[in-house]
Amino acid sequence: MANYSLTGYTPPAGVDSRQKVKEYQTRLGVTADGIWGPKTQAAYEASLSQSRNDWNTPVSIYGGYYDKALSMLSAPAVQVNRPTRAEIQADVEASLRPAAEQAIATRRARGETNMAELDADAASRGMGASTYVTSVKEREMANTERDVATIESNYGAALAERVASYLQYYTNLEFQAQMQNAQLQYNAKNAAASLAAQWYAAYQSTSAKENTKRSGTGGSTAAETVYFSMSPAEYAEFVMNMSEAERRLLYSSDSAQWKESREELYGALGAAGYAALEAAANPKRKSAGGSGIWAAQKY
Repeated sequence: MANYSLTGYTPPAGVDSRQKVKEYQTRLGVTADGIWGPKTQAAYEASLSQSRNDWNTPVSIYGGYYDKALSMLSAPAVQVNRPTRAEIQADVEASLRPAAEQAIATRRARGETNMAELDADAASRGMGASTYVTSVKEREMANTERDVATIESNYGAALAERVASYLQYYTNLEFQAQMQNAQLQYNAKNAAASLAAQWYAAYQSTSAKENTKRSGTGGSTAAETVYFSMSPAEYAEFVMNMSEAERRLLYSSDSAQWKESREELYGALGAAGYAALEAAANPKRKSAGGSGIWAAQKY
C-alpha cells in the first residue's frame, strides 16, 4: 500500500502523491483526505462513464478546463528525420568507394608494370616465352587479384560498419526524442491539471456566491470577488474599482477576510507596491498612530 492509496486501489497515471490525490478527489466531489480508496475509486469510475459534453457535472466542468489548458500548454513533439537504410548506404558508398576504386586501380597498374618488366627482362636474356617466365607472370596476376579481393573485402567491412553505426545513431536519436516527448507531455499534463484545478476552484467559488445571492441569504460586493492568479496591474485595478467603504475596510478592518486580502495584496505587490496602491486608493487617509504596513488606518 502506498501512502496515498489503499491496497487494491490504484489511482490514475500521474496521481502519485497525497497532494495529487487530494486534488483529484476535489474534482470528483469526494472527501479530499489524500487516500485513494473505495469511495474515491467509485467516484472515479462513475466519472469515466459520464459524457464530457455534460457540463452540469463537476467532473465534466473540470474536464473541459483541463482540455482547454492542455491545448494551450502542449508543446510540439520532437521529430527525428531518419533516412532509410538504402539512403544511408548510398551516402556511405559515395564516401568510401572512390578510395577503394583508386586502391584497386593502383594495384592492377602495379601488376601490369611487373609483368611488362618480366617480359622485357626475358627478351633481353633471349628467353622469350619460356615456361619459367609464364609461371612468374601467372603468380603475379594471382597476387594482383588476391590483393584486389582484399581491398574489396576491407571496403565491404568498412561499409557495413559505417552503415550500422549510422543506423544505431538514428535509433538513439529516436529514443531520446521519445523520452523528451514523454517528458514534455507529462509536464504539460501536470501543468494543465494544476491550471484546471485553479480554474475549477474559481468556478466553485463564483457559483457559491451566485447561489448565496439568489437564495437571498446575503449579497456580494466587489471586495468579495475571489483574487485569482491576477497580475499586479489587475490587483491595482481591482482595488481602485472598490467603493470607498470597501477600500476603508480593506486597509483597516481586523476581520479575517480583510486581513487575508491585505496579505494577498502584500504578497503580490511587495512592500513598495502595496504602499503605493494604498496611497493611490486613499489619497485623503490620515494615520491613526502606529507604524508598519499593517497598522490600522482611520478615515
